[in-house]
Amino acid sequence: MTQRPSSNRRVAPPTNEPNAWAKFTTVELSTKLRELQELIDNGILTERSAEYQLTEIAIIENELARRHDG
Repeated sequence: MTQRPSSNRRVAPPTNEPNAWAKFTTVELSTKLRELQELIDNGILTERSAEYQLTEIAIIENELARRHDG
């Protein structure tokens, strides 16, 4: 039996690139943004993890705004 690739792939940028999110599509960014916001809204993250996720949310929102303005 062959294994099918997952259609629910995780979007995670390399951490050493200054604007790593720029290479992803707008749909991918919007999806990731919703996923991160759900994690925050559910309140199941540690304080440190929540801070990291909020930082990622801000970066993604900035990238989406840059694309909208450009």
